[in-house]
Amino acid sequence: MYKQPDNKAAMVNFVTAREPNEHAFDFMIPEGWIIEGGIFRVNPNMSGGFGQAIEAKIDMTVKMSAAGKVMFRLLPTYMYFDTRMSPTVAFMFPPGSNYGGMIVMQKPGIKDFLWQMLARQLHPEATNMKFIGALDLPDMAARKMDEKMRMGIRAVYETAIIKYEYTEGGVNYTERAFTHLADLSPMGQTIWNNEDTHIIRTPSPIYDQWEPVFDKMSRSIKLNPQWVAMESRNQQVMSNAASQAQRAEHYRNEQALATQRYCNQVDQEIAENRMKMNSEINNDNYLMLTGQEDYRNPYTNEVETRENLGKHRWVDSSGNAIYTDDPNYNPNYDPRSTRSDYQYSPVRKRFGE
Repeated sequence: MYKQPDNKAAMVNFVTAREPNEHAFDFMIPEGWIIEGGIFRVNPNMSGGFGQAIEAKIDMTVKMSAAGKVMFRLLPTYMYFDTRMSPTVAFMFPPGSNYGGMIVMQKPGIKDFLWQMLARQLHPEATNMKFIGALDLPDMAARKMDEKMRMGIRAVYETAIIKYEYTEGGVNYTERAFTHLADLSPMGQTIWNNEDTHIIRTPSPIYDQWEPVFDKMSRSIKLNPQWVAMESRNQQVMSNAASQAQRAEHYRNEQALATQRYCNQVDQEIAENRMKMNSEINNDNYLMLTGQEDYRNPYTNEVETRENLGKHRWVDSSGNAIYTDDPNYNPNYDPRSTRSDYQYSPVRKRFGE
């Protein structure tokens, strides 16, 4: 079973670092750690189409030392084409082939994706691989769907974390993998992808000390507004180029229609919403993992991050708090209470609510 971290974090001195290739974002890392990789782009002329070329991708590792025994890695988003809804296309493009730059593959369950397609493929030479457990995150998936809906994209999301162990190079490791898995079929597509995928790993005996450190690194990511604006313009240019190429090739196969629909949706990405929503997702990830929630204090109107002990929270003017799962409970009318100045302390509203 998946075990939550005990929050006994290793003591580190954080410094601000920047994504090295395009300065896409700033984030906090332990002082002296090494950054490798970063933002990269796919050439549609080299990949068989525009399926992977619309958005910038990232493959970046942050590690304690060159050996990479303690590390955090952000992994790319890849587009996949599921041919089950198109028998004619399925005949022409078998699993593993290239359809407009996308990999032809049936959409798996999210745990199979994380375990079989991600973990095992990242460590082909590992031995003694052992699945420890998984944690579904339906609330995060729902927020991701709401984010995309506000951008005009209809998609169904699954979100989960898995944890596993393995031996590599004589070292026993514990590793955690996270992703959102998106099914774009509600848009009439047969496209799916992984999003916001990352892994963390350490030698097994010290894993619990470092998991909170990695979570802080993940939450600290702040997109560069100038880069976001540039990326939005690049996506528009690539989408237009994709549209022209697809129209030219439409008579040869059915490739243009599916990719064009996807490209049209990409045009609707709003840079500012994306930056703010990513911040919310990182914060909600942290709250979910640590069993906390953001509450608004009615007396100070400030947001307070506290342990989540119930569905409802009340506070008095002295800062004392009462938690309850009873929606009808009001401590001001509780005969056991010595105070009558309790006010309801709601969960902080998320961006877009």
